[in-house]
Amino acid sequence: MKINKLFLRWMTTFGMVMVCTTFGHSAEVAFNTPYYSTNVNGDMTTLGNTIVWKDTVAANAYGVDVSTSIPTDRNNAYNMKFIDVLSDGVTTFNSSSSSLDLPAGCTVKWAGLYWQGHIVNKNLEGGADNSKIGTGVNNTAVYDDAKSKANTVYFRRPDGTSYNLTAQVFYDYPTDISGGKDRRYLYSGFYNVTNYVKAVGSGSYTVGNIRTSEGTIATWGGLGGWAMLVIYEDITGTLQLKNVSVFHGYRVLNSGDVQDINVNGFLTPSGGTINASLAIFVADGDKLGSNSTGEHLKIWNTSSVLTDIVNGTNPLNNVFNSTITNLGVDNVTRTPNFTDNLGIDIDRFDVSSYMNHSQNNTRIQVSTVGDLYTIDLIAFATDIYQPFISIAKSTDSSGTVTSNQTITYTANIKNTGNEGASNIVIYDNFDDNNLTKIDGNITNPLVTLGDLLDHNTTTILDSVVCNYGPSHTDCKSLCTVGLSPFKIACSIPSMAVGETAFMQFQTKIASNPDTHGQSVKVENKMYATYYNALTGAAVDQTSSNLADAGQYLYAQNIPASGFDARETSIAEADNDRSIKTKIVNKTFQLNIVSLDTAGAIAPYTVPTGNRVYLFPVDSSLCLLSDSEKLTQIESLPRNTYVDFANGDTTKPSPAIDLSNALLSAVAGRDKRIALNYVDWGTSFQAASFSCSNSNTQAVLLGVPQCLNADHKIGDVFGQLTQDVCAGGAAHGMNPALANPPCQSNSYTAGNLPSAPFDNAYGCYQCIAGMAGKVSCSTDNFAIRPDHFSFTAPVAKMKAGEDYSLNVIAYDNNGNSAQEYDQSVANLAGAPATWWQRDANVVLNPVNTQGTITISGAGTFSNGAGAVPIRYSDVGKFTLELKDSNWAAVDLTDTGITENEYTIQGDRNVTFIPYDFNISVGRIVNNDGATPSFTYLSSDLNMSARIPMTIRAQNKQGALTQNYANNLYERTITITPHVASVVATARGLVPKTVGATNADANFVSGSTSIVFNDPLAAKFNFSRDPRVVVSPFDVNSSNGVGNDVNVSIVDADNVYGDKNRTLIGNATFVYGRFIPRDIRVFGNVPFSANGWYEVFNAPKINGIILTPSKNESMWYINHLHNDVTFGDANITSVLAATHTALPVSSISNGTGMESYQFNAETPPYSSKAHIKTKPWLWYGPSASAYADPGTDCSTHPCFNIAVVPSVGATGSSKDQNVGSKTNKSTSDGAGVWKSTRDYAPAIR
Repeated sequence: MKINKLFLRWMTTFGMVMVCTTFGHSAEVAFNTPYYSTNVNGDMTTLGNTIVWKDTVAANAYGVDVSTSIPTDRNNAYNMKFIDVLSDGVTTFNSSSSSLDLPAGCTVKWAGLYWQGHIVNKNLEGGADNSKIGTGVNNTAVYDDAKSKANTVYFRRPDGTSYNLTAQVFYDYPTDISGGKDRRYLYSGFYNVTNYVKAVGSGSYTVGNIRTSEGTIATWGGLGGWAMLVIYEDITGTLQLKNVSVFHGYRVLNSGDVQDINVNGFLTPSGGTINASLAIFVADGDKLGSNSTGEHLKIWNTSSVLTDIVNGTNPLNNVFNSTITNLGVDNVTRTPNFTDNLGIDIDRFDVSSYMNHSQNNTRIQVSTVGDLYTIDLIAFATDIYQPFISIAKSTDSSGTVTSNQTITYTANIKNTGNEGASNIVIYDNFDDNNLTKIDGNITNPLVTLGDLLDHNTTTILDSVVCNYGPSHTDCKSLCTVGLSPFKIACSIPSMAVGETAFMQFQTKIASNPDTHGQSVKVENKMYATYYNALTGAAVDQTSSNLADAGQYLYAQNIPASGFDARETSIAEADNDRSIKTKIVNKTFQLNIVSLDTAGAIAPYTVPTGNRVYLFPVDSSLCLLSDSEKLTQIESLPRNTYVDFANGDTTKPSPAIDLSNALLSAVAGRDKRIALNYVDWGTSFQAASFSCSNSNTQAVLLGVPQCLNADHKIGDVFGQLTQDVCAGGAAHGMNPALANPPCQSNSYTAGNLPSAPFDNAYGCYQCIAGMAGKVSCSTDNFAIRPDHFSFTAPVAKMKAGEDYSLNVIAYDNNGNSAQEYDQSVANLAGAPATWWQRDANVVLNPVNTQGTITISGAGTFSNGAGAVPIRYSDVGKFTLELKDSNWAAVDLTDTGITENEYTIQGDRNVTFIPYDFNISVGRIVNNDGATPSFTYLSSDLNMSARIPMTIRAQNKQGALTQNYANNLYERTITITPHVASVVATARGLVPKTVGATNADANFVSGSTSIVFNDPLAAKFNFSRDPRVVVSPFDVNSSNGVGNDVNVSIVDADNVYGDKNRTLIGNATFVYGRFIPRDIRVFGNVPFSANGWYEVFNAPKINGIILTPSKNESMWYINHLHNDVTFGDANITSVLAATHTALPVSSISNGTGMESYQFNAETPPYSSKAHIKTKPWLWYGPSASAYADPGTDCSTHPCFNIAVVPSVGATGSSKDQNVGSKTNKSTSDGAGVWKSTRDYAPAIR
């Protein structure tokens, strides 16, 4: 019995694990459970292509038939040849492309690359051709080498980046084993390319170097191809949620096989519409020809009956028919794009009608009558759904809520989604919501519902009722009260679609809740957390409506005064309180506004005036109590203030100098204006003090007259305030005062109180500092440096290289901004202005490429920082650094502009390429043709050429696309280097020429120089017109090193590829043009001939040449072309009696020139002088070539002799004369048939 073996190779990080399973007639590796499965708001898609196709005479650049005739048979019937869309002769021996088109807003979640091939042992099947896929001394060695490399493949992304991949999962199937040798080798490879594809997304992907046999192969035929399965997700969550499951395996079906494939692990929804699809990758399914029909793809239907899967492009009985489709539509975005892919199927089918709800496994059956095929990929994508727990919250309370009042809350809960939910937790976190004032403004400081409740009694939750499900199951036992992190929480195990639940609980308002002197609305929300019952994944938290239980009114008997700060540009009637970003060490001015008891802007209505002291402070100070705030600002100078009188609403501040503030002159992210003043009304109310005269005293300015006795200050503000302000006691950082500020006699006779109260408002200042109110501006603001300054580390930076910019953030005075400690990662860099490369002239408009990257974990220290920067491209531009993050607190301020909140700095910089790369460089002969040659010549007008493609690239090897002739291309110098061992051995000296300071017309960082381009590098060797040299080749590699290479440098001293190995070769031959002397018999027209010959070259690149008619070791060069290699024309005939010179024929394809002369009257003799090229001049005694004169030692010449026809003798020969005996006339009249005779004209 013949045994076939299937090998599974699994590559891991730690080595290779091989599992070997033996099969009989067919090969089976189970697909079973998913290799990868995910739930994603997105879908899967497939792309791929064949790698071989039929070969006929109508071949295109890919090397295959693209004529109008489509295949009429299967791949077994054709001589299958490789497709190679890259076709550069270097990178790949086969390749094809296909496009990935992701929907807008989608990114790649997972991507897998699969490839299949068929390698045939040429010893056992002679039609196979393995010459391109393996190497070895014989067919067996080539076959074994190709198999050993089958697990590798070439992969190229749309951005041009390429990789050589080695399979992570590999299956192979040697078959038809005879005498210990397998006849053929089927295989499948897989590589996880997620990271490669995710980085670039949509575009054309190319795969190549798939090892598979070319040729006419009777069984299975020549086949090979690749497929890529991509799972994408919509990061916005808009697309339908799907379960996508990918299964790996390998099945080989021979004639008559029926195989079952059981898959387990995908998902279908528990309810709702089922939308499901299946993707599959099959090799060697035939569209046409014998045995192409009879294959089936079946799947269990909803009754577990195996049923055919078909569609419009994959019919019954021929479901695998060499198509590449998606749900019955051809995937046309691939290169090449064949309707019959001759052995490759990549198809996706709609299997929605075959699936049941809550299904996670099925059976697939594949079968064949005569067709043979393999399968290595099956994938399912199925719509699944999410639950949604909605909560409708209500309360039995409305209107005014009073202390000790009980409030009952009711929650109606329902799963309104399309999938069941599990592990549901419904909770009310009473500290989660900030209550609002009655006027709708957010409270400050913040007040939560928890602040209103009585946390010290058990009445916070008087009762709990919780029912769920259609049977109203009680869940009260699953509720917790007062446990962190929830105040009340109830658990519900599960809720099917449409199921409801009901909850009730009670809370109680405290007897004296702390609302910070504010009337507030009693309102909050409930929340739910839960999981998708199908997938087990957590679902985003949902919340209820905002339940309003009424309002709690704070009792306030007397009006309070208050103040706020805002920008001076805001109109008085506007309620906006914005304060914009400020600059370190730059003074600024604000408007101070008066507030009524509700916090609205209103005129100041207290008869006693008020002085408001201003201090820029950290926002953290505003969270402290008034006494703590006063301690913080106690020692600060009070020289920045605004005086309010009765009726004032808005007063401008004097210039606020940050150096006198608590912050000192430093940068900061989150600052406010602290306002220190005396709230007379609130203070009197708290002390139950009746002020009979609130007018300001004449001596103690700012203090009401009702406080004209010392003890009254103590009655209102406490004994400590009286002791310090009226008695002069020491306090805090202030020493005892000789002249207390609240003593009238401290102001007599021009005196003032002791410092720091030595001003007319000294008493008011002391009271404000000891017992006054400290409020903070509504808006916070940032204080930023004025600008950045930096220098480039080098004059010209290289693309893709990492550099560090030493950046200083300066304040308004030109010093580094203290406490500016920003993370460098928060800076952004961008080109602001582009400049011409050699002048300070703005380029506008300009279409540039490239990305500036700033990264790193470093921070600034007191305004100084090292900023790591990299630019991916080239150019001369103004680099602008920005920090828009430091002042983030001000981004929403009314009317603020980017220039106000952004720290900026710029510097002109230049980026140049990292290096040059010759991506394709080859050596060709003078005419660039194949086969061809190059004459040895000291004159480089005849030379071998080096066409090439030059890439200006960054450090990462990517093109610098701004290196273009309209942007930042520089002149380049190309220098060839020739070191031929063979030429040196023959005493020849290399001659070279390149290009110096030339414009190479780069486009997007690349330029191609063809062989006849003026910039193409050229080389030849010295030639002596007297010394012949045998032919020799100059190769890309001579076995011991490179014969030829080139170096490139541009005007910025960017170098590249001096030692890069080129491809190709040039054949150098020693040439000459040789005419022959002629003797003419009689007064008749005649012709003379000359030949282009090469020394010791019976063949040139495989083309056989004819031996010379003149001399041994020389051969007629019928490859010579007059235009390319030089013409030989007679320019003078000395002693000629006629005026017209002879006309030369074109020698192309003959190697011979023929000169036609008019008749001359004998006797006549002359010498013809021939002008040709220096590389065609040779003679044993020749001098250096010169254009014709009279000296035949400097150019070719030949003698002409015209003699009478009577008595002619010699060895003359004409095409009409066969022998010497026939030189006599046939009629005896003395007229000779022969009219000319030749002899070599060797000088």
